[in-house]
Amino acid sequence: MREDADARGRVPSRHFSARVGRFDSFDSFVVMSTLDAVFATCARTLARRASSSSASSASAPSPGVAARAAREISDALDAVRLADVSRALDAYAARARERDALGAREKLQPCVTYLGLRAEREYSIGAFVFDTSQTMPLHNHPGMTVFMRALFGSATVTSYDLVSCVDASGGSVESHLSAANAMEGRGRAFDAKFAGRVRLAGGDGVSAASSSTIMLTPTRANVHTITAMTACAILEVQTPPYAVGHGRDCHYFEFVDAEIDGMNQNFGDDGRRLREIGPSPSYVCRPFPSDDHEHSLAR
Repeated sequence: MREDADARGRVPSRHFSARVGRFDSFDSFVVMSTLDAVFATCARTLARRASSSSASSASAPSPGVAARAAREISDALDAVRLADVSRALDAYAARARERDALGAREKLQPCVTYLGLRAEREYSIGAFVFDTSQTMPLHNHPGMTVFMRALFGSATVTSYDLVSCVDASGGSVESHLSAANAMEGRGRAFDAKFAGRVRLAGGDGVSAASSSTIMLTPTRANVHTITAMTACAILEVQTPPYAVGHGRDCHYFEFVDAEIDGMNQNFGDDGRRLREIGPSPSYVCRPFPSDDHEHSLAR
């Protein structure tokens, strides 16, 4: 063991990554869990972003996250270990592996669940938990940037860009999204362009590098649906978070099968038409049952 290493073999370094530790002085080393590093990175990069744009209103469209901040958040998420997130979630993953190894068909949970980890004005952090074949319907993230990474298991994320509002009233995409209209069966119609299909795979949740973080922005891949290929958990950072009444309500969509107004002439085979609808009664998202107390939802 080197003389400057501590009793457990940890060596402080001025180049030490904030993902796994923080250097205060050569004689003072603070160990951080991989999830704590995500908290610290978001607090540093996203709170700074919010303060720099404090003059704008809460309902103003988000300009997105700066490239450097996006890289730092993605790097921090890439390093997260499942065991650092939640003991209950780690146990859920173990049960899923045991069930699948035995070829059993029992359901681990009746619906999609959510484990909230941190809620701030500028961002929220949490994990959506799926059992095999469970689906999150087509929905958007208005004015938001979202970072996603599978902690274990695998899921398919299919994304679209909203391109234009095609109602006779015209106007911008965001100005005509209305959850109230959708609930009343008067949802707006939009041209959309297929943005891609990505498989998120987190392996067994042990390897920190088993999955890479993907990102959606206010204008790119902002509408998506998620289907679990196996039991899985997807860790997300949403910035700014959903805020009903501030222009950031979640909206759901359905495909319009008919090809209308020569839409495919504009977008080729990637063109789709979406109509805003109310939440499906068959889709439920409940809190993930967890007795963990390691993390505070709000400070």
